[in-house]
Amino acid sequence: METVRKRGKKPTEDEKATFISDGNDQYINAILDNFEAETINYGQLIKEREGSR
Repeated sequence: METVRKRGKKPTEDEKATFISDGNDQYINAILDNFEAETINYGQLIKEREGSR
């Protein structure tokens, strides 16, 4: 998270930060621990397997 803070500007309600991650719930916990929920857009991409693929 320190790298994210260094590289980006502080998000506001008008200029939100966008984060996209896989289905690991630890990411959303870390993001919410470091940013206010109103200042972020967050999405998860969760893959579903069919058979062995």
